[in-house]
Amino acid sequence: MRSLQNKKIMKQSLEIRLLQTQQIVYLQTEKNHAYFSIIYRWFHQEMRLRNSLIFGILNVISCIFMHISIKEQCTKLLRKFFFHDRIFDRELVTHQYNEEYREGAKSIFSKNYVHLL
Repeated sequence: MRSLQNKKIMKQSLEIRLLQTQQIVYLQTEKNHAYFSIIYRWFHQEMRLRNSLIFGILNVISCIFMHISIKEQCTKLLRKFFFHDRIFDRELVTHQYNEEYREGAKSIFSKNYVHLL
């Protein structure tokens, strides 16, 4: 009976932590998107490179850096929330992280490319 209650409590705490992580990752990706939008506008207004090959290369490079920074931030958050505790299911956390990361990356890249069109 007690082990069943402990499992329920562990599951609830894991769900709460996943939600907290998801909210922080979402806010961080929105912040990154804002930074790259500012960079895009600066290049578009100041450099007038919208249709040039150089601008395309710069945009690809900025997307790569954004992708790397989001992944690093997600990893740091996961370590902070989960890997210092001993109460978690590694496979569930990893799967949940991968799914949320993929969704966040898709939305960021689609937003970034919409600005280009």
